Amino acid sequence: MDIHRTSDVFPNKVLQPTQFASDLNIYTKTKSHKWKTVADVKEPINVKESHRSFTSKLTCDVLETFGDYGSKQKSVKVTDEDKNAYTVSQILGKGGFAKVYRLHDRDDDLMAIKIIAKRTLTKPEKRDKVAREIDIHRRLQHRNVVEFIKHFQDEKFVYLVMEFCGTMTLSSILKTRQTITECEVRYYLQQILAGCKHIHSHGIVHRDLKLSNLLINDHMVLKIADFGLSTILKGHYDKKESICGTPNYISPEVIQKSGHSYPADVWAVGCIVHALMSGRPPFETQTLKDTYKMISKGKYTEPSHASVNARHFVKSCLQVQPTHRPDMAELEKSGFLTDGFIPPSLPSQRNQLYPTVCRWAWKEQLDERGNKIISAVEYFIETIEDQVICAEGGKDPSLVDQSVVFENKQLLVAIQTCFQKIKDKFPKSNPPQSHKTKNCLWITKWVDYSHKYGFGFQLSNKIYGASLTDGCSIAVSTDKGHVGLQHSTHKELVECRTSDLPDAYQRILKMMNYFVKYMDEALIIGGQIADNTKEVSRKPLVTEKNGLSSIYILHWLRTKECIVICLSTGTVQANFFNDHTKLVVSRVGAEDYKLMYINTKRSISVFDLSEIAQSGLTEEIKVRFHYLMLQLSIILDRYT
Repeated sequence: MDIHRTSDVFPNKVLQPTQFASDLNIYTKTKSHKWKTVADVKEPINVKESHRSFTSKLTCDVLETFGDYGSKQKSVKVTDEDKNAYTVSQILGKGGFAKVYRLHDRDDDLMAIKIIAKRTLTKPEKRDKVAREIDIHRRLQHRNVVEFIKHFQDEKFVYLVMEFCGTMTLSSILKTRQTITECEVRYYLQQILAGCKHIHSHGIVHRDLKLSNLLINDHMVLKIADFGLSTILKGHYDKKESICGTPNYISPEVIQKSGHSYPADVWAVGCIVHALMSGRPPFETQTLKDTYKMISKGKYTEPSHASVNARHFVKSCLQVQPTHRPDMAELEKSGFLTDGFIPPSLPSQRNQLYPTVCRWAWKEQLDERGNKIISAVEYFIETIEDQVICAEGGKDPSLVDQSVVFENKQLLVAIQTCFQKIKDKFPKSNPPQSHKTKNCLWITKWVDYSHKYGFGFQLSNKIYGASLTDGCSIAVSTDKGHVGLQHSTHKELVECRTSDLPDAYQRILKMMNYFVKYMDEALIIGGQIADNTKEVSRKPLVTEKNGLSSIYILHWLRTKECIVICLSTGTVQANFFNDHTKLVVSRVGAEDYKLMYINTKRSISVFDLSEIAQSGLTEEIKVRFHYLMLQLSIILDRYT
């Protein structure tokens, strides 16, 4: 079957919405039903309730004829106007007025078919809507848009045949994963923008871009679907004033009926990116009224762990004034996409809680870009000028973005610059009060076998890691069930279940297990809470196993007095040999930065860096702080 063939229901006629609608053979007319739209709602309602698909009495014909979720599998034969027979089987999805099923032709080619009961099309505007959807969808031919194949009808139903894209959507991925890494967000985003550019180039506004309308096929190619609310603009300055769309993704100008155009889709893209990184749309509330109020003000909370470029991207999309938003082409040139790694492909099981095997040849791409590698100085200093940032993923290291690979020297310069800013502000006054640990990320155990094997460590979140002498860095999850590694020679990144690790890496895992066994059996935790209520970070923080390969030793320096360790996440720690004290800088939450000091009794004191800049430190901590700055300078000298 030629999938590019489009067959008109009415031969020898030019398809026009009004003409198609008038030619629809209405099977039977029923009592008029008025369904409430977003515009009809006067009282606040639960937003989740407004999203819930419902089955009207008018569309029960489709479910009764072709089957519903959980019902006995049906195989129903349908025939188009050319007497081509098809078999309709399993339901894929359903909305208020249409259902989507699997479809097989006589050659057993798999497609999808959208079925609309004619009983729902008693009103002219409903018939016009179906005709408009067909007219719009058939114009589009793009890799990232679901392909429209043909349409036909019989006495009871109108059928829209499209390419089959599987059952996976960005909504289902997010439901399983809760959040996804920025690297994956970029992978999907570049496809969303490419598809939207094509749609806009035909003068079409989608008007219902959302996670559930972004399908992912078996090859992990994203397809934009559902043009039921789309409209065609008559010109560049044409604007529509009707309210339509899904509440969490509707732009301010749609709510205010001030006229909307292409920027309404840009707004939706910003909501999608925010949802992928944080797990929920930016304006989601308990009531529709509150959601609209938040949207109208452009008020939302940024994801705490998101990178500077990611936050800037979302912010540019969610400008209240539509004229202030970039278009799709400008978004493609944003730093979020150009400065970060975009994998050429993703494994097909990426929607699972953790991928079986995920290997990306990423270092070559970053090296080719050269000056497009993310600036660590910009990332650290511009984000919060007077404080040190560590643990780029915030309180949950599993959220560390695998694509944020800092150039080594820049990272160390950034840390030293931030330290210097704090030092310059040290006043001579009483030090601030210590706080509770609050899950600071630090190294609790370490072992130096660098003369033969490598350097091993364990973090406070119970993740194990090692930098081996052959240039390989490896990290093992809390439960030892997942592993991530990268090799400087092979220039590749691997993340998988421990049981699925390829044979080529079994030797590295075996070496890692030696480090783990030694640290578990021979070493103790490096500190405890001052009030002895509980040990530091005894409860594992990591629940998802993403980003293990991005946790490794960036640099370490050992002197007679101490060892200084710089993690790839930005964490900086100094362990002093003589008295076993430790100094750590870590980050908790979005803008909560901590300086942690572990004294000779293994008691921990934690200070906010903002408070330190105002109140200073004790002489005991200040001496060690200055020594740490000196060692960072020595490390930096090796790269000048």
